[in-house]
Amino acid sequence: MIFLVTEIMAIIFMLTLMFIGIWGFILMMKMYNQFKYRNYILEKLSQNVYMLTAKIHEEDGAKILTDKESVKIKDELKEVVSI
Repeated sequence: MIFLVTEIMAIIFMLTLMFIGIWGFILMMKMYNQFKYRNYILEKLSQNVYMLTAKIHEEDGAKILTDKESVKIKDELKEVVSI
């Protein structure tokens, strides 16, 4: 009788651990995919910001930016960030 109860408890324990392990693996895979996607978006964002700043420096050289130019740059950066 005690052997049967111990066996049933062991089976329930193993099934519980399998359930937790499988769901843990699924959640980790989803988290990994989200991190990959987030890193991709951040890389594209940094590339666009770099291209904008390189374009500004290329066009203006060492010239100091006027208010109109700084507003234009801010608008372009807002467009990039809103992607």
